[in-house]
Amino acid sequence: MRLIQIVCFLSTLAISVTFANAGTITLTGQDLFNSSISTFPTRTPVINGTEINFGYGIDQFEILIDYTWASANTVVAGDTLSVSISMRRILFDFDPPFMISDGTNALGVFASNNDGGTAWAATSLNHSSAVVAPFTILPGPIISSPAGYPSIGDLVTFNLDFVLNASTTDVSLSFLDGSGSRAINTALDLSQPLHFLIVGDNNDEKYGISEITFSSESTAVPEPSTYALVLAGLLCIGIIRQTNRVSTNP
Repeated sequence: MRLIQIVCFLSTLAISVTFANAGTITLTGQDLFNSSISTFPTRTPVINGTEINFGYGIDQFEILIDYTWASANTVVAGDTLSVSISMRRILFDFDPPFMISDGTNALGVFASNNDGGTAWAATSLNHSSAVVAPFTILPGPIISSPAGYPSIGDLVTFNLDFVLNASTTDVSLSFLDGSGSRAINTALDLSQPLHFLIVGDNNDEKYGISEITFSSESTAVPEPSTYALVLAGLLCIGIIRQTNRVSTNP
């Protein structure tokens, strides 16, 4: 009986490891500042309590966040990478772009306080460094009706999904009263490490980042060995239940 329990435990452990191809992590701005997954290639932010703030200046800024932690296995076509980020509007101008980059191409969305809160798809193709600016805003907004925008000093949460297809990348954004999506006719190279970028739109931007949550969801088909593990685990559970029933009803 003890041997059967050990076998069942190992089968369950193997199943949990096999299916652990998605992850979630939540960081405050201060956590992000101190985390090994983030770098600041153009400007170092200022810690303000648990937030980090970026002041305006002579150059654009970027936060480069390593997204490879999000999957225990290799990211494959069809996977979804999601980000929820709570940002504070510090100055009047507040147009944050959010992108996923494979080191060569960066794809994402660009939120704008113009016209009451709109959003557009954006790309930076064949960039040769971590700095993706300048980027190209694609024609046709993904959020055209005013979504609303936070007052200066207030927080707003942006929710983003990036679906990594074989030949396209689907991006979606929701914030306040608006939501929309766009298929970008460029695919990221999934054999390369992926990074999430928060980019300054221009020299007059000033953002505060309060909290950010990253998650991933894989659509990968399990290997045949995975199904064998599941079957073995179910069989073990049945054996243990039958054994317990017999022992309690002699």
